[in-house]
Amino acid sequence: MTDRLVDQDFTGTELSRIDKRNCQMNVPGELNRAVRPKIHCQKVGEISHEDIADLSHRFDTKYQGHAPRSCSGDRPTFRGYLSAQSLSGGLSMGTSDIVALTDTHQSAIVPRSLSIALQIGGDDISARLQGREAMNLKRSSALAVGLSGSSQMSTEVAAGTAAKTVVVQCNPDMLQDDELISTVDHLTQSTWVNALPVPPRWNLMAAEMLAPKLDGLSHRLMAESFALDMVSTMVDYFSVRGHRSLELGVRDKIRLQHVRDLIEADPQFDHSLAGLARQAGISVATLKRKFPILFGTSVIAYLRDLRLDRAHNGIRKQGWTVAEAAHFSGYAHVSNFTTAFRRRHGVTPGAISTTEPYA
Repeated sequence: MTDRLVDQDFTGTELSRIDKRNCQMNVPGELNRAVRPKIHCQKVGEISHEDIADLSHRFDTKYQGHAPRSCSGDRPTFRGYLSAQSLSGGLSMGTSDIVALTDTHQSAIVPRSLSIALQIGGDDISARLQGREAMNLKRSSALAVGLSGSSQMSTEVAAGTAAKTVVVQCNPDMLQDDELISTVDHLTQSTWVNALPVPPRWNLMAAEMLAPKLDGLSHRLMAESFALDMVSTMVDYFSVRGHRSLELGVRDKIRLQHVRDLIEADPQFDHSLAGLARQAGISVATLKRKFPILFGTSVIAYLRDLRLDRAHNGIRKQGWTVAEAAHFSGYAHVSNFTTAFRRRHGVTPGAISTTEPYA
Protein backbone atom coordinates (compact mmCIF):
# COMPACT_ATOMS: atom_id res chain seq x y z
CA MET A 1 0.00 0.00 0.00
CA THR A 2 1.16 3.51 -0.73
CA ASP A 3 0.12 7.11 -0.16
CA ARG A 4 0.68 8.18 -3.78
CA LEU A 5 -1.63 8.07 -6.74
CA VAL A 6 -0.93 5.03 -8.90
CA ASP A 7 -1.68 4.69 -12.64
CA GLN A 8 -1.65 1.11 -13.87
CA ASP A 9 -2.98 -0.95 -16.70
CA PHE A 10 -4.59 -4.23 -15.71
CA THR A 11 -1.30 -6.14 -15.96
CA GLY A 12 0.24 -3.84 -13.36
CA THR A 13 2.68 -1.99 -15.65
CA GLU A 14 3.04 1.79 -15.69
CA LEU A 15 1.05 3.59 -18.39
CA SER A 16 3.94 5.84 -19.34
CA ARG A 17 2.37 6.65 -22.72
CA ILE A 18 -0.62 8.42 -21.17
CA ASP A 19 -0.57 12.17 -20.99
CA LYS A 20 -1.35 12.83 -17.30
CA ARG A 21 -3.19 16.03 -18.08
CA ASN A 22 -5.52 14.94 -20.84
CA CYS A 23 -5.55 11.18 -20.22
CA GLN A 24 -4.94 10.42 -23.90
CA MET A 25 -2.52 8.00 -25.49
CA ASN A 26 0.30 9.63 -27.42
CA VAL A 27 -0.56 8.04 -30.77
CA PRO A 28 -1.28 9.67 -34.12
CA GLY A 29 -4.87 10.50 -34.99
CA GLU A 30 -7.97 10.50 -32.87
CA LEU A 31 -8.39 8.14 -29.96
CA ASN A 32 -11.23 5.82 -30.97
CA ARG A 33 -13.27 3.48 -28.80
CA ALA A 34 -11.28 0.41 -29.77
CA VAL A 35 -7.96 1.75 -28.43
CA ARG A 36 -9.16 3.65 -25.40
CA PRO A 37 -6.58 3.02 -22.63
CA LYS A 38 -7.69 0.93 -19.68
CA ILE A 39 -6.84 2.99 -16.64
CA HIS A 40 -6.75 1.89 -13.03
CA CYS A 41 -6.01 4.72 -10.59
CA GLN A 42 -6.10 4.31 -6.83
CA LYS A 43 -5.23 6.22 -3.68
CA VAL A 44 -4.74 4.61 -0.29
CA GLY A 45 -4.24 6.40 3.01
CA GLU A 46 -4.74 10.16 3.25
CA ILE A 47 -6.68 11.71 0.35
CA SER A 48 -6.83 15.37 -0.66
CA HIS A 49 -9.22 17.24 -2.94
CA GLU A 50 -6.42 17.34 -5.52
CA ASP A 51 -6.27 13.53 -5.49
CA ILE A 52 -10.02 13.27 -6.12
CA ALA A 53 -9.86 15.91 -8.85
CA ASP A 54 -7.06 13.97 -10.56
CA LEU A 55 -9.05 10.72 -10.56
CA SER A 56 -12.23 12.49 -11.67
CA HIS A 57 -10.52 14.31 -14.56
CA ARG A 58 -9.49 11.00 -16.09
CA PHE A 59 -13.16 10.13 -16.55
CA ASP A 60 -14.33 13.45 -18.00
CA THR A 61 -15.66 14.73 -14.67
CA LYS A 62 -14.58 18.16 -13.39
CA TYR A 63 -14.34 17.98 -9.59
CA GLN A 64 -14.04 20.80 -7.08
CA GLY A 65 -13.75 20.43 -3.33
CA HIS A 66 -13.70 23.16 -0.70
CA ALA A 67 -12.56 22.53 2.85
CA PRO A 68 -12.32 25.19 5.61
CA ARG A 69 -9.97 28.05 4.79
CA SER A 70 -7.37 26.59 7.11
CA CYS A 71 -7.05 23.58 4.78
CA SER A 72 -5.10 23.93 1.54
CA GLY A 73 -6.08 22.02 -1.61
CA ASP A 74 -3.42 19.37 -1.11
CA ARG A 75 -4.11 18.87 2.60
CA PRO A 76 -5.78 15.52 3.39
CA THR A 77 -9.55 15.82 3.76
CA PHE A 78 -10.35 12.09 3.66
CA ARG A 79 -8.73 8.87 4.80
CA GLY A 80 -9.21 5.42 3.34
CA TYR A 81 -9.29 3.91 -0.14
CA LEU A 82 -10.31 5.44 -3.46
CA SER A 83 -10.17 3.78 -6.88
CA ALA A 84 -11.27 4.59 -10.44
CA GLN A 85 -10.91 2.35 -13.48
CA SER A 86 -12.06 1.98 -17.05
CA LEU A 87 -13.46 -1.41 -17.99
CA SER A 88 -13.99 -3.42 -21.16
CA GLY A 89 -16.72 -2.09 -23.39
CA GLY A 90 -16.25 1.50 -22.25
CA LEU A 91 -17.78 1.32 -18.77
CA SER A 92 -16.15 3.17 -15.85
CA MET A 93 -16.19 2.17 -12.19
CA GLY A 94 -15.28 4.06 -9.04
CA THR A 95 -15.05 2.52 -5.56
CA SER A 96 -14.43 4.15 -2.20
CA ASP A 97 -14.10 3.23 1.46
CA ILE A 98 -13.39 6.58 3.12
CA VAL A 99 -14.07 8.78 6.13
CA ALA A 100 -14.05 12.60 6.07
CA LEU A 101 -11.37 14.24 8.21
CA THR A 102 -12.99 17.69 8.07
CA ASP A 103 -16.19 19.42 6.98
CA THR A 104 -16.09 19.89 3.22
CA HIS A 105 -18.14 20.93 0.20
CA GLN A 106 -17.83 18.87 -2.98
CA SER A 107 -19.10 19.62 -6.46
CA ALA A 108 -18.52 18.06 -9.86
CA ILE A 109 -19.52 18.67 -13.47
CA VAL A 110 -20.59 15.25 -14.75
CA PRO A 111 -20.92 14.62 -18.52
CA ARG A 112 -23.98 13.21 -20.27
CA SER A 113 -24.18 9.69 -18.97
CA LEU A 114 -26.15 6.97 -17.25
CA SER A 115 -24.82 6.05 -13.80
CA ILE A 116 -25.57 3.76 -10.88
CA ALA A 117 -24.46 4.72 -7.36
CA LEU A 118 -24.50 1.99 -4.70
CA GLN A 119 -23.90 2.71 -1.01
CA ILE A 120 -23.04 -0.44 0.95
CA GLY A 121 -21.78 1.00 4.22
CA GLY A 122 -21.12 4.07 6.30
CA ASP A 123 -23.49 7.02 6.70
CA ASP A 124 -26.34 8.38 4.59
CA ILE A 125 -25.21 10.77 1.84
CA SER A 126 -27.28 13.62 0.45
CA ALA A 127 -26.34 15.16 -2.90
CA ARG A 128 -28.03 17.77 -5.06
CA LEU A 129 -28.28 17.63 -8.82
CA GLN A 130 -28.46 21.04 -10.46
CA GLY A 131 -32.06 22.22 -10.67
CA ARG A 132 -33.50 19.24 -8.78
CA GLU A 133 -34.27 18.26 -5.20
CA ALA A 134 -31.72 16.52 -3.03
CA MET A 135 -30.92 12.84 -3.67
CA ASN A 136 -30.51 10.66 -0.59
CA LEU A 137 -28.26 7.62 -0.80
CA LYS A 138 -28.69 5.38 2.22
CA ARG A 139 -26.80 2.28 3.30
CA SER A 140 -27.51 -0.67 1.00
CA SER A 141 -29.44 1.48 -1.45
CA ALA A 142 -28.83 2.46 -5.06
CA LEU A 143 -29.73 5.36 -7.31
CA ALA A 144 -29.82 5.46 -11.11
CA VAL A 145 -29.04 8.87 -12.60
CA GLY A 146 -29.61 9.80 -16.23
CA LEU A 147 -28.07 13.06 -17.46
CA SER A 148 -29.08 14.53 -20.81
CA GLY A 149 -26.07 16.88 -20.75
CA SER A 150 -23.25 18.04 -18.50
CA SER A 151 -24.71 18.71 -15.04
CA GLN A 152 -23.41 19.90 -11.70
CA MET A 153 -23.74 17.68 -8.64
CA SER A 154 -22.85 18.90 -5.14
CA THR A 155 -22.84 17.68 -1.55
CA GLU A 156 -21.89 18.83 1.94
CA VAL A 157 -19.87 16.30 3.94
CA ALA A 158 -19.44 16.59 7.71
CA ALA A 159 -16.27 15.52 9.48
CA GLY A 160 -16.51 11.88 10.52
CA THR A 161 -18.86 10.91 7.67
CA ALA A 162 -17.98 7.43 6.40
CA ALA A 163 -18.92 5.98 3.03
CA LYS A 164 -18.48 2.72 1.17
CA THR A 165 -19.65 3.24 -2.39
CA VAL A 166 -19.49 1.72 -5.85
CA VAL A 167 -20.36 3.87 -8.88
CA VAL A 168 -20.66 2.58 -12.46
CA GLN A 169 -20.90 5.10 -15.30
CA CYS A 170 -22.04 4.55 -18.88
CA ASN A 171 -20.81 7.41 -21.05
CA PRO A 172 -22.28 6.91 -24.54
CA ASP A 173 -19.18 8.48 -26.13
CA MET A 174 -17.01 5.74 -24.61
CA LEU A 175 -19.21 2.66 -25.04
CA GLN A 176 -18.43 0.06 -27.70
CA ASP A 177 -21.58 -2.09 -27.79
CA ASP A 178 -24.05 -0.62 -30.31
CA GLU A 179 -27.12 -1.95 -28.50
CA LEU A 180 -25.95 -0.54 -25.16
CA ILE A 181 -25.15 2.80 -26.82
CA SER A 182 -28.70 2.92 -28.20
CA THR A 183 -30.17 2.09 -24.78
CA VAL A 184 -28.08 4.73 -23.00
CA ASP A 185 -28.96 7.30 -25.67
CA HIS A 186 -32.64 6.56 -25.09
CA LEU A 187 -32.36 6.77 -21.29
CA THR A 188 -30.44 10.05 -21.39
CA GLN A 189 -32.89 12.01 -23.52
CA SER A 190 -33.88 13.73 -20.28
CA THR A 191 -32.34 14.22 -16.84
CA TRP A 192 -33.83 12.06 -14.08
CA VAL A 193 -33.04 10.28 -10.81
CA ASN A 194 -34.69 7.06 -9.61
CA ALA A 195 -34.13 4.60 -6.80
CA LEU A 196 -33.09 1.10 -7.85
CA PRO A 197 -33.82 -2.13 -5.97
CA VAL A 198 -30.62 -3.65 -4.59
CA PRO A 199 -30.25 -7.41 -5.15
CA PRO A 200 -28.61 -9.09 -2.12
CA ARG A 201 -25.72 -10.22 -4.31
CA TRP A 202 -24.68 -6.59 -4.89
CA ASN A 203 -23.76 -6.11 -1.24
CA LEU A 204 -21.74 -9.32 -1.26
CA MET A 205 -19.97 -8.43 -4.51
CA ALA A 206 -19.24 -4.89 -3.33
CA ALA A 207 -17.76 -6.22 -0.08
CA GLU A 208 -15.47 -8.44 -2.16
CA MET A 209 -14.53 -5.48 -4.38
CA LEU A 210 -13.38 -3.51 -1.34
CA ALA A 211 -11.54 -6.41 0.28
CA PRO A 212 -7.79 -5.66 0.63
CA LYS A 213 -6.91 -9.19 -0.53
CA LEU A 214 -8.44 -8.60 -3.97
CA ASP A 215 -5.87 -7.26 -6.41
CA GLY A 216 -4.58 -7.52 -9.97
CA LEU A 217 -6.41 -9.93 -12.25
CA SER A 218 -8.88 -10.97 -9.54
CA HIS A 219 -9.87 -7.34 -8.99
CA ARG A 220 -10.27 -6.67 -12.71
CA LEU A 221 -12.45 -9.74 -13.30
CA MET A 222 -14.61 -8.96 -10.27
CA ALA A 223 -14.99 -5.33 -11.40
CA GLU A 224 -15.96 -6.39 -14.93
CA SER A 225 -18.60 -8.87 -13.75
CA PHE A 226 -19.99 -6.55 -11.07
CA ALA A 227 -20.29 -3.58 -13.45
CA LEU A 228 -22.05 -5.70 -16.08
CA ASP A 229 -24.40 -7.10 -13.43
CA MET A 230 -25.31 -3.60 -12.23
CA VAL A 231 -25.89 -2.26 -15.76
CA SER A 232 -27.93 -5.28 -16.90
CA THR A 233 -30.09 -5.10 -13.77
CA MET A 234 -30.74 -1.40 -14.37
CA VAL A 235 -31.53 -1.86 -18.05
CA ASP A 236 -33.88 -4.74 -17.29
CA TYR A 237 -35.59 -2.73 -14.53
CA PHE A 238 -36.28 0.25 -16.77
CA SER A 239 -37.14 -1.80 -19.84
CA VAL A 240 -40.05 -3.26 -17.88
CA ARG A 241 -41.19 -0.04 -16.20
CA GLY A 242 -39.78 2.80 -18.26
CA HIS A 243 -38.06 5.53 -16.26
CA ARG A 244 -40.58 8.20 -17.28
CA SER A 245 -43.41 6.24 -15.67
CA LEU A 246 -41.47 6.40 -12.40
CA GLU A 247 -41.87 10.15 -12.09
CA LEU A 248 -44.31 10.89 -9.26
CA GLY A 249 -46.41 13.96 -8.62
CA VAL A 250 -45.71 16.30 -5.70
CA ARG A 251 -48.67 15.02 -3.66
CA ASP A 252 -47.61 11.40 -4.14
CA LYS A 253 -44.08 12.20 -3.00
CA ILE A 254 -45.28 14.06 0.10
CA ARG A 255 -47.55 11.20 1.14
CA LEU A 256 -44.96 8.51 0.48
CA GLN A 257 -42.29 10.50 2.32
CA HIS A 258 -44.73 10.76 5.24
CA VAL A 259 -44.94 6.96 5.29
CA ARG A 260 -41.16 6.75 5.30
CA ASP A 261 -40.98 9.28 8.15
CA LEU A 262 -43.48 7.27 10.20
CA ILE A 263 -41.37 4.14 9.76
CA GLU A 264 -38.09 5.88 10.56
CA ALA A 265 -39.53 7.62 13.62
CA ASP A 266 -40.32 4.27 15.28
CA PRO A 267 -38.83 1.27 13.47
CA GLN A 268 -39.56 -1.06 16.39
CA PHE A 269 -43.31 -0.41 16.19
CA ASP A 270 -45.44 -3.17 14.69
CA HIS A 271 -46.34 -1.21 11.56
CA SER A 272 -48.98 -2.45 9.12
CA LEU A 273 -49.62 -1.44 5.54
CA ALA A 274 -53.21 -0.53 6.37
CA GLY A 275 -52.15 1.67 9.28
CA LEU A 276 -49.44 3.47 7.32
CA ALA A 277 -51.73 4.01 4.33
CA ARG A 278 -54.47 5.41 6.56
CA GLN A 279 -52.12 7.90 8.23
CA ALA A 280 -50.77 9.02 4.85
CA GLY A 281 -54.21 9.40 3.30
CA ILE A 282 -53.74 6.88 0.49
CA SER A 283 -55.00 3.39 -0.29
CA VAL A 284 -53.01 0.27 0.51
CA ALA A 285 -52.86 -0.57 -3.20
CA THR A 286 -51.41 2.85 -4.03
CA LEU A 287 -48.89 2.57 -1.20
CA LYS A 288 -47.73 -0.87 -2.36
CA ARG A 289 -47.45 0.26 -5.99
CA LYS A 290 -45.83 3.68 -5.58
CA PHE A 291 -43.56 3.29 -2.54
CA PRO A 292 -41.02 1.20 -4.53
CA ILE A 293 -41.04 3.81 -7.29
CA LEU A 294 -39.74 6.50 -4.91
CA PHE A 295 -37.59 4.40 -2.60
CA GLY A 296 -36.58 1.41 -4.72
CA THR A 297 -38.00 -1.21 -2.36
CA SER A 298 -41.28 -2.30 -0.77
CA VAL A 299 -42.59 -0.90 2.51
CA ILE A 300 -41.92 -4.16 4.34
CA ALA A 301 -38.40 -4.45 2.94
CA TYR A 302 -37.70 -0.80 3.81
CA LEU A 303 -38.70 -1.42 7.44
CA ARG A 304 -36.65 -4.61 7.62
CA ASP A 305 -33.59 -2.93 6.11
CA LEU A 306 -33.94 0.07 8.44
CA ARG A 307 -33.92 -2.24 11.44
CA LEU A 308 -30.86 -4.07 10.08
CA ASP A 309 -29.10 -0.76 9.43
CA ARG A 310 -29.74 0.42 12.98
CA ALA A 311 -28.57 -2.94 14.27
CA HIS A 312 -25.36 -2.45 12.29
CA ASN A 313 -24.92 1.00 13.82
CA GLY A 314 -25.66 -0.33 17.31
CA ILE A 315 -23.01 -3.04 17.02
CA ARG A 316 -20.44 -0.74 15.41
CA LYS A 317 -20.89 2.37 17.55
CA GLN A 318 -22.78 1.41 20.70
CA GLY A 319 -21.33 -1.97 21.56
CA TRP A 320 -24.49 -4.05 21.14
CA THR A 321 -24.12 -7.80 21.27
CA VAL A 322 -25.36 -9.82 18.31
CA ALA A 323 -28.23 -11.10 20.45
CA GLU A 324 -29.26 -7.54 21.37
CA ALA A 325 -29.14 -6.48 17.72
CA ALA A 326 -31.25 -9.49 16.72
CA HIS A 327 -33.86 -8.61 19.33
CA PHE A 328 -34.00 -4.98 18.20
CA SER A 329 -34.46 -6.11 14.60
CA GLY A 330 -37.41 -8.32 15.50
CA TYR A 331 -35.70 -11.69 15.06
CA ALA A 332 -36.42 -14.41 17.60
CA HIS A 333 -33.46 -16.50 16.40
CA VAL A 334 -29.92 -15.14 16.09
CA SER A 335 -29.22 -17.47 13.16
CA ASN A 336 -32.02 -15.94 11.10
CA PHE A 337 -30.84 -12.45 12.02
CA THR A 338 -27.27 -13.30 11.01
CA THR A 339 -28.45 -14.56 7.61
CA ALA A 340 -30.52 -11.42 6.97
CA PHE A 341 -27.72 -9.17 8.24
CA ARG A 342 -25.14 -10.72 5.92
CA ARG A 343 -27.54 -10.50 2.98
CA ARG A 344 -28.02 -6.80 3.74
CA HIS A 345 -24.48 -5.74 4.63
CA GLY A 346 -22.22 -8.34 3.03
CA VAL A 347 -20.66 -9.39 6.36
CA THR A 348 -21.82 -11.20 9.47
CA PRO A 349 -22.60 -9.14 12.60
CA GLY A 350 -19.55 -10.53 14.41
CA ALA A 351 -17.18 -9.45 11.61
CA ILE A 352 -18.04 -5.75 11.56
CA SER A 353 -15.18 -4.57 13.76
CA THR A 354 -12.58 -6.27 11.56
CA THR A 355 -14.03 -5.30 8.17
CA GLU A 356 -14.66 -1.57 8.73
CA PRO A 357 -11.21 -0.08 9.49
CA TYR A 358 -12.28 3.42 8.46
CA ALA A 359 -15.64 3.50 10.26
